Amino acid sequence: MKASKTLSTFFKALVSVCAAAVIALFFFTFIKADGFSISGFQAAFGTTLKMKAGDATLYKSAWYFFAFLLTALTLVFSLVNFKKPGAKYASFGFSIATFINMCVLYFANPVSEYFDNRYVIKKDVAKIAVDKISTETMFLVALIVTAALLVLATVSMLVSDYVEVKASNGAKVTIPRRIKRFFKDYKREIKNISWPTRTTVVRNFIVVIVMCVIVGAYIWLLDWGLGSLLKYLVGLKG
Repeated sequence: MKASKTLSTFFKALVSVCAAAVIALFFFTFIKADGFSISGFQAAFGTTLKMKAGDATLYKSAWYFFAFLLTALTLVFSLVNFKKPGAKYASFGFSIATFINMCVLYFANPVSEYFDNRYVIKKDVAKIAVDKISTETMFLVALIVTAALLVLATVSMLVSDYVEVKASNGAKVTIPRRIKRFFKDYKREIKNISWPTRTTVVRNFIVVIVMCVIVGAYIWLLDWGLGSLLKYLVGLKG
């Protein structure tokens, strides 16, 4: 039991370290845009570009900001997980969202699909050419570390859940068994469903169609009547 708790703590620490590593990687170059090196953090929060015509303010991208926020939330809940066991589910959920978001950003075609390439210089809005925007190696590294984060968060959740079940002396059931039980119950309930006969289905279908026609006709007559009344009143006023 003690060994299991130690292993659970170890994986919790790995998840926290991995989430922190992804956040750290955001400060490295993710994108090269028209000769400018832009980090994930700068893409998320905006930055200032040094251009010949003067300093230009690059717009921040909501998608990159969301990716950074999801990673930060994964880190927060992985740290909370040391004190609050229930936080493991939040950490796992945010790690999934982070990985999906990072995949969307990295594999976007073109890259500018989710990277805001607009910038403001001397109050004029311009755009960096799409063919001059490309992803960098550190972006790929961040994606790989995010995938590792998802795997570690999954393993950490399962190990932590196993420890909790062992400590409960059978009062709790592990997540895999809960999932298995759910599908067994679902299968049993499906078998208990009383499916209608073909005649019943056809009869009910006809009833629905007839009711739709009646309601539609009623609404049309009501609309026509009110429209005619409005025209009559407008005519009197004129």
